[in-house]
Amino acid sequence: MVEINIYDREEEEYTVTIDKIVYQKMFALGKAMGENEVQGMLVVDIKDRKIIVEDILLPAEQIVTGGSADIDSKEMAKMLEPYVAKDPELFAKVKGWWHSHNSLGVFWSAVDDNNVKKIVQVAGTFVSIVTTNDGKLLTRVDKKLSDGMVITYNDVTTYADMYDDAVMKWVDKIKKTVKVAKIKWPKNAGLLDVFDDELAEEGENWPPSTQQQRPIRKPTKGYKDPQHGYIPPLFASLDGFSKTAFYSTVAKSKVSKKGRKNLVRKLLLQEQEIMQANNPLIPGVM
Repeated sequence: MVEINIYDREEEEYTVTIDKIVYQKMFALGKAMGENEVQGMLVVDIKDRKIIVEDILLPAEQIVTGGSADIDSKEMAKMLEPYVAKDPELFAKVKGWWHSHNSLGVFWSAVDDNNVKKIVQVAGTFVSIVTTNDGKLLTRVDKKLSDGMVITYNDVTTYADMYDDAVMKWVDKIKKTVKVAKIKWPKNAGLLDVFDDELAEEGENWPPSTQQQRPIRKPTKGYKDPQHGYIPPLFASLDGFSKTAFYSTVAKSKVSKKGRKNLVRKLLLQEQEIMQANNPLIPGVM
């Protein structure tokens, strides 16, 4: 018997996309079963490294408990037999398996590994998905190699096609009406809270075209943002809400450099007052 080797890949080998109806069925049925497990077979389209889960098939009967879900071989045959003659293409795509873990978490039990170990010998490539009632999902892809060994790609990146075609058409229409401003940010923008003195000294022409690695110190001057104008040196200390308030204020009317500095100081004071009110242990504003 060939032993399955399970490991996480640093470089993604497969991606799995689940049809929106299938995605909703899995979570809705799993939640409806409460603390009991439930399972079904998946119809998947495998093209190289891209896999699409197209449908889910469930038998007329299955026996479930809080830690297992069993489908009798006769029930499995009854479920698949109609497709053998009437829809052989669909039957050939039944290379996936889904089951729920209620509130147990997403993982592969020894029983799961043993089931996949048997099926992949026939299927060649096999997709497995486990879900929980709180919305978690784990996907693996097992592939049988020419020498009989089986490789398991665990925790495969999985996407869900969640939106109706009508919604996506609306999104595409609105997207065309939105103009994205082109702003040239410094290379380290968003990574550094404060900027180097030598860079800040360039004042109105900041940020420079090139940026070197230097010790980071608190700036003594602000800089000119191409969209919002002059940005005071203490602006980087503001939280996201205060930064939004600053942008909103300067956009409504012309505010001088001195006025912008005072506005930033006022916003910082407001932040500190709120923090002190929420936590008495924080020292007051001096």
